Amino acid sequence: MDELLWNDVVDVAFNSAPINHVKFDAIPFSSHKYCCIIHKSHPLSRKDKIAYRDLKDEPLAIIGSFGYYLNKLEKENYTPNVIYKTIDITFLNEIAAANQGIGVSIDYVARPFLGPNTVLRYFEDEDCTWDSMLITKKIDQSESLRNYSSNMLWTTLKRHNP
Repeated sequence: MDELLWNDVVDVAFNSAPINHVKFDAIPFSSHKYCCIIHKSHPLSRKDKIAYRDLKDEPLAIIGSFGYYLNKLEKENYTPNVIYKTIDITFLNEIAAANQGIGVSIDYVARPFLGPNTVLRYFEDEDCTWDSMLITKKIDQSESLRNYSSNMLWTTLKRHNP
């Protein structure tokens, strides 16, 4: 998406953080917590919150674009045991429901698909979030004009997406 915006194919784009703030202006749009989808019989299902170290050696199913999350695990000095990478959000729940692994998802996406044998657990790390931004190509404009543009765009988006 960054390339389309940079090459003037589109004027505005939604993208997830991190954003290249040298090239683009970004308006925070939404923030959602990463979570684990766990089978009820799994020992981690009894924990209130999940630490990154809890997932060491656990088979994981993730959405292919969760690079930020994987970087967090690698900072804990281990490579996550990713057994499935998918673009199918419901597949993460299916893996957990079959007790074949732990699904790593975003709370608002995972919650509607939880089954009777799965639970959702958040990470201990409060900063483990998926943040989406409305981005535009950086242009030379005054701060007051930038604020006005941001407010007008935000108002327009809210009006069309209540």
